[in-house]
Amino acid sequence: MWGTQHLSTFAVGALVFVLMPGPSSLTTLASAAQGGVRAGFRCALGVFCGEVTLMVLTVVGAARLLQADPQIVTWVRWLGAVYIAWLGIGMLRTAFEVLRAMPGRAAAALTPHAAATPAGTRRAFVITVLNPKAILFFLSFFLQFVDPAAHRPHQAFAALGAVYELLSACYLSCLVLAAARIGRAVTGRHRLTAVLRGSAGVVFLGFSTALALGL
Repeated sequence: MWGTQHLSTFAVGALVFVLMPGPSSLTTLASAAQGGVRAGFRCALGVFCGEVTLMVLTVVGAARLLQADPQIVTWVRWLGAVYIAWLGIGMLRTAFEVLRAMPGRAAAALTPHAAATPAGTRRAFVITVLNPKAILFFLSFFLQFVDPAAHRPHQAFAALGAVYELLSACYLSCLVLAAARIGRAVTGRHRLTAVLRGSAGVVFLGFSTALALGL
């Protein structure tokens, strides 16, 4: 159907990949915890648009370009590493500022309004697309489930992409709702909020280091 094969196996593999922790899902989680459901879904929208963009680039041949010229992979990887590190440092700085601030100022610094702006969508989008490994994954994994006899392989790729995005949307929605609930639970507990923000910053720096090293 639609030029695909072994669709159930694909769904299982795609779900495993979706559930793997990464900067995109962590950004969504942190935004929902800080700014609530609205902020979380704005980030989820950025992740969704980023993934669709990568799939389209894969179809038009970006993956083959990355495979043909490893230098492009290196530059994209370093750009992503620098951007993620910058976000991590920003989280650590915010955590320290909250700890130093008076309770009233700390509460103002963590209001949902700031986290609910379109900047969250753009940030999640950039984090998602600055991942050359994702393009290579979409090419190598998706092609295994396209029927070699398919007359319209692009249609088969689109069908697989739709399944992947459905799984991704369900996962991110659950993540947003859970994180927003946690955020409400820690509202007013500024020390705990700072610890969570700082921990997220450290994790982002870890992602940045791993990406820079090609791990």
